[in-house]
Amino acid sequence: IGVATQTVTNVFDGTTSINHNATVDGDFSVGGGNFTVAHLTGNAETAGNLIVGGDLTVNGSTTTIDVNTLTVEDALIRLASGNNAGDAVDIGFVGSYNDGTNDQLAGLIRDATTDDFYLFSQYIDADVTDNVIDITASSFQAADLNVNKNKTANQTITLTGDVAGTVTI
Repeated sequence: IGVATQTVTNVFDGTTSINHNATVDGDFSVGGGNFTVAHLTGNAETAGNLIVGGDLTVNGSTTTIDVNTLTVEDALIRLASGNNAGDAVDIGFVGSYNDGTNDQLAGLIRDATTDDFYLFSQYIDADVTDNVIDITASSFQAADLNVNKNKTANQTITLTGDVAGTVTI
């Protein structure tokens, strides 16, 4: 007994509607490969723009956005939304750069162990997917911050020992 094979080729001009569930056993391609779904992995890929008219929910452990410009309308970006059960991860942002010799990180974080904020540079860590910046690492360096004004509220400054010179606040 042989295997029956049927090939159907249709050319449609206009709109095609499917008003029932559709199952495709194999790769699914639309528009000459401009939109494909691989049957083995379930991965979907589009060669053009994708416009989502409603909310977009992404479930997974990694979201990669490989773009030159990222525009976000929201004025506040919430980080570490799952960190409310226990303060387990550092919160902030880091950027990668190379000093000509090493791949390094610079950023601003709130350290989970000290509750302090750190502006840093020259940090070398091959894998920050653990969401921890080791502030005790030898490569961790506090970075300079250039500001026009430093404003504090109700602070007391105590000077002890041999103090000479002028203090202007």
